[in-house]
Amino acid sequence: MTITGLSGKPFTVEDSISLIRNQYTIHGHYGYLPPHVEQLVRLVGWGRINLSRSVSDHIPLEQADDAVRRLRDKIGDPIRLVLVP
Repeated sequence: MTITGLSGKPFTVEDSISLIRNQYTIHGHYGYLPPHVEQLVRLVGWGRINLSRSVSDHIPLEQADDAVRRLRDKIGDPIRLVLVP
């Protein structure tokens, strides 16, 4: 199982016995590097990942400042905004 996203809140492992018995692991990662973004773009382009359900809006590139503000201030509860050239 993989859990992604940030909530800023603690999480609890309800069944630590199964966690240990099944040798599950919990990994954390915060951030990314440019090669990760490039890989993501390739995977989307190849149809290996479909992000369409998490796209909140498509915004003209000229409105990038507004898009950043919407994400920062959580205006309209955005998940992912796509800038369109």
